[in-house]
Amino acid sequence: MGCVRRSTCPNIYRFSAYYGHPLYVPNVVQFVGLANDISLIKLATPFTASTYPSAIRPVCLPMLPPPPWGTSGVVVSGWGRDRSGSSTNDLKWAYLKTVPMPVCLAYFQMFYPSYICAAPITGATCNGDSGSAAVAQPLFGGGPFHIDGVVSFGGFLGCSQLPISFKGFTNVWLFKNWINWVIQNF
Repeated sequence: MGCVRRSTCPNIYRFSAYYGHPLYVPNVVQFVGLANDISLIKLATPFTASTYPSAIRPVCLPMLPPPPWGTSGVVVSGWGRDRSGSSTNDLKWAYLKTVPMPVCLAYFQMFYPSYICAAPITGATCNGDSGSAAVAQPLFGGGPFHIDGVVSFGGFLGCSQLPISFKGFTNVWLFKNWINWVIQNF
C-alpha cells in the first residue's frame, strides 16, 4: 500500500481481521464472476487523519448508485499482470467507462445486478488486480473520489484492452449497509 514499485516498497501493513461477505459464492458461472464478491480487512494498526502515509489517501463510499445508463469513468490501479501476461513490478492503472446494464446482460448472458460492467479506454484490469478499487469523481465533478466498484472478474476476453472486453466490478453501492455494519461491529 502506498508504493508504485513493488521491489522498493518499504511499507508492510499487517491486518488483524478479514471479513468476507457471508453470501459470497465463488465461480457462479465461468467468466461471469462471483456472487457478493466483496471483503474487508482490518489493519492491525489503523490509520488516523494525521498518520496517513503521504502516498495513501482514503476513498469515500459512494453517495449515490452508479448511473444505470453507464458512461461514468472509473480509474483502477493494481499489481495485476501486464498485457503480455507477465507479473509486474510497477503499479499499473487503467481508465474504464461503465456500460449500461442491458448491454452487460446481453454480453455476459447471465449477469448479476450486484455488478458494474466497464469497458477499457486506457489500459485494462488483469489477473492479480482483483480486489482493487474502481474510483470515480462525483458525476458533476468536484468533491472527493469515491469507490464505485471492486475488481471482480475479467470476462470472456480476459486481460484484453479491446473496448468490447467488458470487465466486472462488484457494485459497492449495494454493499454500503454491510460495509458500515462491519465497520461499526468489528
